Amino acid sequence: MEGAERLGLRTFVHPDGPAFRLPCPRHQGGCCTVYEERPGSCRGYQCKLLRRYLAGEITTEDSLGRIEQVKRLVADIRRRIDAREDGISVWHQLHAFDEASPDALDADLQLDVVALLVQCQRHFANRAEPKRVWR
Repeated sequence: MEGAERLGLRTFVHPDGPAFRLPCPRHQGGCCTVYEERPGSCRGYQCKLLRRYLAGEITTEDSLGRIEQVKRLVADIRRRIDAREDGISVWHQLHAFDEASPDALDADLQLDVVALLVQCQRHFANRAEPKRVWR
């Protein structure tokens, strides 16, 4: 935990052991700013898509296509809620948007959010999802 705190990560004790809070403040512009010093949990993490790629179950082209699809969804959602790309997760920004403008999440935006959730669960096993995105 000392090393994580030295890197500026907000740590806490989780039932499974020491952890740090997300979104990671050291992840900026799609890159880790402390890559060489990153914690062991980050070094060992492999998303579902990477595991499938390494096992030869999916091609490089298909993997990159899925990544681009998710990036497009995130960019479109950010654009539609006037969110900035400053290291704050799209989930946190959606929550803040929903709190400030609960009626602004139109059906198309809601469908894009659901599509993003599905893609994250299916390909990345992303656990950093919102508990509630809209009312």
